[in-house]
Amino acid sequence: MENYFRAKGIVDDTVKVNIALMFLTGIALLWWLAGLQIKRKVILGHDKSSSVS
Repeated sequence: MENYFRAKGIVDDTVKVNIALMFLTGIALLWWLAGLQIKRKVILGHDKSSSVS
């Protein structure tokens, strides 16, 4: 993140915190949605990895 801030010329710590928070919030949302999608597949029986032959 520091490289990004330097490249953009961002020096204000408050702005840095806000940008980092938005970035981490986006990553957390993607992680949560991926987990939710996996749970839905398992509940609906679409999980190919858990099938026994």
